[in-house]
Amino acid sequence: MNHDIQINNLVARAERDINKHANKVTHKLTQTLRKKYRGKRVKCTCFDDYKDGEDYYLDDILLDIQAYDNDDHSIEINVIFNYKGATWEENDKPKRCAFHLEHIESVK
Repeated sequence: MNHDIQINNLVARAERDINKHANKVTHKLTQTLRKKYRGKRVKCTCFDDYKDGEDYYLDDILLDIQAYDNDDHSIEINVIFNYKGATWEENDKPKRCAFHLEHIESVK
């Protein structure tokens, strides 16, 4: 067997093992975070790099929290709150919005 093929097979197997382990870690972390924070009033700093790159300072009931493995195998955490933007119409109701968690200041 060609050495390049052997090396590629080893690398592919290592990537599968890393992804499998990362999935286990993020699943366990998500379970732990949900037990600790979901349904509680959480004061935290978040950001939304997909829309406007702004920081958000939230102090509300946390609807959900989830850890996920980023493409570079770093772990990120998303949080979901009912959110109503300052520029929204007065009659608009808050909507479920996901943010990237930067840090939690307090939990009640």
